[in-house]
Amino acid sequence: MMNLRVDELDDQYSGDADDVNDYSWFVEEEKEDEVIDETESEEEAEDEDDDDDGDDEEEKYNISESEDDLETEILMRRCSKHICLNNNLYESEDLSQGIPLRASTAPARPLTELEDFRRSSDFLLLENAVMLSSKLMKRSDNKYDLDSSEGQRICKRFLGQIERLCENFTVKTSSREYRSEFSQAYRVLFVDASLSYLTEILDSAQEGFPFLYVNGEKYMFSQDVLEAGQKLFHGFCEIQHELNNIYSLACDENPHASVEEIKEDIRANLEAFDKYWVTFEQLYVFELMLIEADARRYITNAVEIEKEIMGMEMKERSKGKIFLDSEEYNNCRK
Repeated sequence: MMNLRVDELDDQYSGDADDVNDYSWFVEEEKEDEVIDETESEEEAEDEDDDDDGDDEEEKYNISESEDDLETEILMRRCSKHICLNNNLYESEDLSQGIPLRASTAPARPLTELEDFRRSSDFLLLENAVMLSSKLMKRSDNKYDLDSSEGQRICKRFLGQIERLCENFTVKTSSREYRSEFSQAYRVLFVDASLSYLTEILDSAQEGFPFLYVNGEKYMFSQDVLEAGQKLFHGFCEIQHELNNIYSLACDENPHASVEEIKEDIRANLEAFDKYWVTFEQLYVFELMLIEADARRYITNAVEIEKEIMGMEMKERSKGKIFLDSEEYNNCRK
């Protein structure tokens, strides 16, 4: 632009070379104007940058301030396009047949029968039983570890969960009246009015030892006891498998059975397991009592003989005689 003006001036003053220096002031003023313009441009640019920074900070502040109300803001923006907030009328006749405004907290959909069952205490007990079943410890021979403290502790918890399932699902368990005929040594192991699934009974069933040594004598268990033990161990494995299948069915979104059918299936499996348990427990404990009684016969006989001797001694003393000289005593010694 400066060159154009210089050329124009050259055309005007081309006739007089001495006058050329007369418009040199014009060129210098143009240079000063350009320097001033550049300075002002830089200042304006800095002001704009400062404004942008301020706007950015303000925008960040506004964004952080409204994060909690983001969902409300989005909903209001959507509604404002179609709803007149002042009188709750539609803004245009075209939208008069649209979907009416509904509350953001609409009532929940009623639960299905299956969903209601999943929130019940019965389902929670079933779930806990399945979880404990998965934690049972097994040995290399595929039998359960009931020798270690940890293995026995987990098994006790699982059996306790089976008892609670029987109570919650009102299972028709077998009578335990036979326990009243147990000796005192066995009665103390069982809690009154309780199913009392003991790990000791389960361990004897799974081991299935055909004989037992007591005081050096060998005693054989009857075939009924051995068969009942096998059925109980098989039933123990089966109840775990069935409960796991029932739990998977109850967790299915589209089960092929109703909730009542699921509960009935649980009852049937628990009832079958309880029958296996009662049959073995009754036969096994009664045979143990017979074995123990026979093994104690030497001690029992010695006690009975001691009682007879004491009676004879008292009888002879009442006659004023010495017991060792008694004919009856000497006959007993023979």
